[in-house]
Amino acid sequence: MGRIPIADVRLRWYLALLVPCFVGHVLQMISEDEPWAEWAWEHALVNAGWHLLLPDWVPWVVTAALGGAVLGLAVAVLRQNNERTAFLMVAVLYAAHYVTYPWRIRNHMTTMLGGLGVVALVWGMAWARVALRVGFSEARRVDAAAVRGLAVVIATQYFSAGLHKMNTGFLDPSIDGTSSAIGGLTAFWVYGDLGSMPPIWARYAATYGTVLIEMGAPLLALLLPRIAPVAIAVLMAFHFPQIAVMNVSDYPMIASGFYVGLLSRGDAHRIARCLEPSHWTVGGASIGVAMQLWFMPYWGGLMVFGIFVMSLWGWALGAMAHARFKAARGPGAAPSSAPHSSPTD
Repeated sequence: MGRIPIADVRLRWYLALLVPCFVGHVLQMISEDEPWAEWAWEHALVNAGWHLLLPDWVPWVVTAALGGAVLGLAVAVLRQNNERTAFLMVAVLYAAHYVTYPWRIRNHMTTMLGGLGVVALVWGMAWARVALRVGFSEARRVDAAAVRGLAVVIATQYFSAGLHKMNTGFLDPSIDGTSSAIGGLTAFWVYGDLGSMPPIWARYAATYGTVLIEMGAPLLALLLPRIAPVAIAVLMAFHFPQIAVMNVSDYPMIASGFYVGLLSRGDAHRIARCLEPSHWTVGGASIGVAMQLWFMPYWGGLMVFGIFVMSLWGWALGAMAHARFKAARGPGAAPSSAPHSSPTD
């Protein structure tokens, strides 16, 4: 199974994006949990979890093994060899990391576990019935099912997050209220030199708009793949204030790996042909970096990581816009000189 190449370009993107996803997770752990601090381990003793039944060194060993597996996945993706085996090792070790993690389990960790789990489950079932041995066409069908699983996980996660925010505290648009959306919006407004106080329309967009986007955009993309590129662009714009001023770039990076699951295979191939350096992609990445540098209030691990995320998103948005532009020109347009995707796509 491990030697069969990835047969769906969207799944190949997911595996490649997993590497920076884990970088974001490590930066978040270092910046918020501070595992070297004495108080962190004292707090871990009163934090419910399986780690309480294990020696203190176990979480460190599991984390180190997971880091080695992620590096192995990066090598496998670069060589396009044994990606499936490398991924399954990451999935198993991440599950062990999840249940032995001594500090608070973040939402992004559960989302990551869901994505890894659904792909591993689909591949495991296929391996159990030896489905992948029949050839490329069957492998593509199995990989398409794994991609669909990623889309279902992220749509469910966003919908649940939006549902959780449907309360008077979060939806309160007043400046002196308790809504985290207003706090983040105010910081975004101030650090971006947009003014000293966000106007009322922006506050309603931050509160009610958050709920509508989280509950609506991924679900619509899942049900209507034709609008998936637009829905992904909306989700990226929605997350930008979090990356820019709220020191939360780990989850948006992890969500990026799931966004590829919302794309149809046809859109994915059109975008793949536009991913090479061009005015669209380089320009988009440059705009993303400039926006992060303009808004971010200080230099820090996740803030700097946000520069990478914004450049990645800008590059992807440029490719999606280029693909949409070429499609709008119709079949009579001049053929692209970009290399076509490989036969394993």
